[in-house]
Amino acid sequence: MRLLAAFAAFVVFAWLLLFGGLWQAMAPEPQSVEPERRTLKARSLPAASEQNATDEDDLDGPFQVTGRVMSAAGDPIGSQPLMWSAADPATQGEREVIGQTNADGHFDVRVPEVGFLSSMVEATPERVHITKPLSGVEFLALQMCPIDVIVYGPDGLPIPSQAVRASVRVEGRDEGAYRITNTNAKGVARMADTPCGVAKIWVRRKGYPQGRRENIDTLVEQRVVVRLVDGLAIRGTVTNPSGEPIENARVRAANASDRTDDAGRYGLLVDPRKLSRVEAQAQGHASESERLRVEAEHAADTVVELDFTLEPARIVTVHCAGLADDSCESIVPLMCTSRMLPVGAPCFGAPTECNCPEGAAAIRGAGMAVEVNPEDSEVWLDLRDRGGLRGRVTVAGRPVDPSLSQCSIRATRLPEGLEDISGGLSAGAQASCLPDGEYELLGLKPGSYMLVAQSSSGQADKPNIEVGEGITEVGTIDIGGGGRIEGVVLDGVTGEGAPGHSIVAFAGEGDRLSGIGQTTSRTEGRFAITGLDDGTYEVMLATRPFHTVSVEVHDATAEALELTTGEAGILDENGFALETDDEGLLVVSSLDSEGSAASNGLQEGDIVRGVSMAGMNLNDLMPSLSDEITDTVLDHWGGPGVSLVIERDGEEMLVGMD
Repeated sequence: MRLLAAFAAFVVFAWLLLFGGLWQAMAPEPQSVEPERRTLKARSLPAASEQNATDEDDLDGPFQVTGRVMSAAGDPIGSQPLMWSAADPATQGEREVIGQTNADGHFDVRVPEVGFLSSMVEATPERVHITKPLSGVEFLALQMCPIDVIVYGPDGLPIPSQAVRASVRVEGRDEGAYRITNTNAKGVARMADTPCGVAKIWVRRKGYPQGRRENIDTLVEQRVVVRLVDGLAIRGTVTNPSGEPIENARVRAANASDRTDDAGRYGLLVDPRKLSRVEAQAQGHASESERLRVEAEHAADTVVELDFTLEPARIVTVHCAGLADDSCESIVPLMCTSRMLPVGAPCFGAPTECNCPEGAAAIRGAGMAVEVNPEDSEVWLDLRDRGGLRGRVTVAGRPVDPSLSQCSIRATRLPEGLEDISGGLSAGAQASCLPDGEYELLGLKPGSYMLVAQSSSGQADKPNIEVGEGITEVGTIDIGGGGRIEGVVLDGVTGEGAPGHSIVAFAGEGDRLSGIGQTTSRTEGRFAITGLDDGTYEVMLATRPFHTVSVEVHDATAEALELTTGEAGILDENGFALETDDEGLLVVSSLDSEGSAASNGLQEGDIVRGVSMAGMNLNDLMPSLSDEITDTVLDHWGGPGVSLVIERDGEEMLVGMD
C-alpha cells in the first residue's frame, strides 16, 4: 500500500506540472489565526455509557456475568478459572481468579467493578471489557498448530541451544505475546503451544544478523527453517556539524539497529540480502540516510565505514484552533515541507511537533498550507467553523470495544483541483473509537471523503462521504457485514496459499469511487473483503497494481477469486544484482546470462538511475525522492510494468523488466 500511495502522489504531482501554476498552487498562506483568537476546546462525544445512563444504572459495579468456555472443537471446558483485572492501566497486568466453569463449561461470576474478564486458556476473545451486567459471554479456546523450527548456520550445520522466538497473529484477535523455545542437540525448537495463525519467527545470535521468517502459516507449514547468514559489518560515527559526537543516536539498516556510545560510534551486522539503505536519527536533529547495497557473497569479507553528520533540527510546534485542547494530533497527514514541495517530514505527538527545513517553510495538512517564517517556533491552523463526521463502527453487527479491538476511524479527502494541492496530497483526520464504537472527527475541509474503519477483526471502507458545514451523521460502518468478495492468494512459485498480502477492490467510473474495500490474506491465503455494495469491482494485489481481476458483486455475494503473487522481486526474477559504488550510485554488479534482464539488454556496469512505471520516469516526477522510490520498487515489486532507467557510456536508456 505504501507503493500505491507513492504512485498516486506521482500522478497528482505530474498533473500539477502539466497544467502549470506551480508557484501559485504550492505557495502557503500566512498564519491564519493568532493565539488570542483561538477556540480553546471542541466538544467530543461522551462515552456511550454516559449517553445511555439512567438514574437506576450502577456504572461502577459490581456486575453479574454469565457465559461458557469451549474448546476449539466446541466441547465444554470444565474447571476453567475465570480471571478479572481492573480497567486502570496501572494495574491491568494484575489478574485475580473470581470463579471457574462447571462441568458443562458454564460460569456465573460476580465482577467487582469495571474491568476485563478473561479465561485462563488462550481464547477468542482474549478478554471482555465489562462495563455492565452481561450474559451469554463465550470464550472459544484457540486451535493449536505445533511447529518445529530448525536453525542452521551459514555452514549448513544445525545450531543447538539456540533461543527461537515467535509471535502469531490469529484471525479475530490481536497478536499476542511472543513465545520463546530453545533448539535441541539437532537444532530443532519444538513450539507445541503455537496457535493456528500467521506467525513471525526470529533468531538472534551473536556474530550474525537476525534470522527472520515472516508470514508463516502455522495451519499449513509445521516445519520452518531459519538459516543464518554471514553479515555485512557497517560501522562509523554520528556527529553534529561541529564534529562533536552525538550520543544515543539510532542507526538502522534492514533488521539491524544500534545506538551510538558517548563517542558517537555505532556498529551493525546486517543481512546483505535485505539491505538497501542505512539511516541515522537523533533527538533534536534532522535524520540522514545513505543508500548501500553489497552482494551477499562479498559480505563476510567487507567492512563498510559510514559516518553521518546530522544537522540540528528546526522544531516547530503546531496548534489547531477548533479542535479539542487545540491539539493537531488527529490531523493526518500533517507535514512540514519546503515552500515548493507537497511532501516533507511528518509531524506527530501531543503537542504536535514538526521537523521543518531551515528558512521559509510550510505546514501542510487538513487541506490547508500555512507559511512558516524563518523566525517562527509555533504555527496555528484555523480549523474553526469547519465540518465534521459522526457515526459508529460495529463488527458483524455488534458494537466494537476499542480497548480490545484497536478500533480506529480515518477520513481522507483527495485534492479536487489545482487550488487544493498546496494543502498536501490528501487531507484527513483519524481517531480511536469511543465505547460502543462511536466516533467523531472534526476540522474537516468541505468535500468528498473516504472513511476507513479498522479493528483487529478487519476493515471496512465507505467512499464518497460528503462533508459540508456542521456535523454529518454517517450512520453505522459494519466490519464483516454487507457484500463480500472472497478468495485466496496463491504463491506464484509454489502454488500454495500465501498469507500476509494486501488485496484491494474498487469500483467506480472515471476518478470517482463508488465502492472500495481492502484486506490482508490470512491462513491458507484466504481473504474476504466485506461491506461492499452491489456492483462491478476491480480486484488486485497491492504489489501488482497493474494486474486486476473484474468481479461482479450481486445480492451481496460474488464468485470466489484466485489471485497469484509475482514470482519474486525484480532483482531475483530478472537475474541481476546491484552494489553501490563510492559515490552511492547503483551499479549492476553481476548478471545471470540466462536471465530475462540479460536478454532484455542489461549489462554489468550499467548505472541504475531510476525506474519507469506505466511510461512515466519517476525520477522526473519526484527528483528529491527518486532514490527511495527506486529502492522500494526494486525490492518489493512482484509483477510486470517496470523498466529500469540506466546510464551507459554517458547516455540514458530504458531496459524493460518482465
